[in-house]
Amino acid sequence: MKISENDNFKFVQRLSYALVTDDTIKDIRRVSAHMAKNDRTNRRAVAASLDKKAHVVACFLVDKGHKDGQEVHVVTNNGIIYVFNHMKLFLGAYNALVTILIARPNQVQRLFEACNMTVDEAIIAKCIEHQAQGLNHC
Repeated sequence: MKISENDNFKFVQRLSYALVTDDTIKDIRRVSAHMAKNDRTNRRAVAASLDKKAHVVACFLVDKGHKDGQEVHVVTNNGIIYVFNHMKLFLGAYNALVTILIARPNQVQRLFEACNMTVDEAIIAKCIEHQAQGLNHC
């Protein structure tokens, strides 16, 4: 679906297949050069602690017009969004993880609404809780 309200997203589509599983997000050890360069160690640790018992709710293919290609945004029931490079993920590359978002409510809603889906209010509540704790700035 075309996203007109957000210039950051050119296109979003729900993936009907799961490239990322619950086990994948619990066992992320190697990351992209982007994550390593921007030292997201603290964010990875916070996300790992929040997502110990979480599970993948939905995966979205997102085109942001980035030179490195499309992304897969993986939303967990705990309001965390894992962003992977689609091609690297599809090919099974070890460094497919681009970043982790301890999401604000609008970040999750934007993905679901782009695909005419309703996001579970419990996920939004988690996002609000994380935002109140300042976790989305770590």
